[in-house]
Amino acid sequence: MPEPIEAATADTPKVPIKGRFVQFPLCSLAYGSDWRQRLFGIANHAAMHFGRHLLSERGAQERREMLSRTKSEPGTPADLDAANERHLALATAYAAFGWRLGNVVLAIEHCDRLDRFRVEFESKNGADMQVRIPKHVLEEAIYKAGDQSSAAVFLREFCVLSAVYATMGNSKIVEIRRAVIVRRALGYKSERVFRSEFLNRTDGAIPLKVHELRYVLEILEQAKFFMTQTLKCRFTWYARGITEQKFMERLQQELLQVDLRAARARRAAALAENELTPDLTWLAARVNAIMGRPPGQTFTSRELDALKEAQLTDTSNEEFQMLEQYYQAHIDRERRRQTVQTLLNNWPGEIDRARRWHDQHHPQHDEEVAF
Repeated sequence: MPEPIEAATADTPKVPIKGRFVQFPLCSLAYGSDWRQRLFGIANHAAMHFGRHLLSERGAQERREMLSRTKSEPGTPADLDAANERHLALATAYAAFGWRLGNVVLAIEHCDRLDRFRVEFESKNGADMQVRIPKHVLEEAIYKAGDQSSAAVFLREFCVLSAVYATMGNSKIVEIRRAVIVRRALGYKSERVFRSEFLNRTDGAIPLKVHELRYVLEILEQAKFFMTQTLKCRFTWYARGITEQKFMERLQQELLQVDLRAARARRAAALAENELTPDLTWLAARVNAIMGRPPGQTFTSRELDALKEAQLTDTSNEEFQMLEQYYQAHIDRERRRQTVQTLLNNWPGEIDRARRWHDQHHPQHDEEVAF
């Protein structure tokens, strides 16, 4: 195992802005059989990634000077091969981070094991999410991993913070659901990946319970890693890198959007419920004709409910014609129903009234037969 990472001293070169964070794939949280192996893999993978980035920004002359400084610095590992690109990248990152590199070959072995795990993981599950967290969080996790009394709690904080930051990415405000955090704290970007990979774990990890997750999130928020706010007891928003005032202003906008989406959903549901079948469309046109309305006039939701309950399919064409004549006649108008809904609610009685009116005003005469 490489030696524990040491904090930076006064003699340590100032860490570049980009070097104040470490980056690693989310699936790293599912790597290895114990936390010590996992954290050293993450640390060396992040160092290699950052070291290569630093070297890519420097010209040949700068790299030769960096090589010379690295070889002459006290505490340089005996197995450091400065002509090896990977050795130099790792040593450069360790120096920038203020870490002490004890064994280069072993550190690269940790990095390679994690890389092999990542490649196999992504070959089955697609490209993985990237986690970018403050460097000091990883350093403290490595320190605490050896302390049995505090390791469990802090490692949960490390996993949950990694899950939240991976989900947020470069965004300053994001809505995140608890189930997503629980899965990603274990190293799985989606429900599908969780179902296919979780049973293959060898470290005995289990998903966080709701009260455990709530407790960890409160600790992280108190430490000012992010701010949270829950809207309508359902949607929890996370923010970082902005002021609380801007966060609240954005939440007001999101609240309006939530209300607007809910109103649209209710309207869509109502339209779907009020959608007329071909049979109902024909019946609605006949009812509109009876009431003297345009054939295509839209029914209200209550009128539509009454239309469905009235069972008009049992009404004959002759009865429809009698109702139309009865309602279009200019006598006894005050006795007729004034709205579509009341007509439909009293449909059988209205047919009887129309039939009586028809018999009174259109009597049947027996034809005379001449002999």
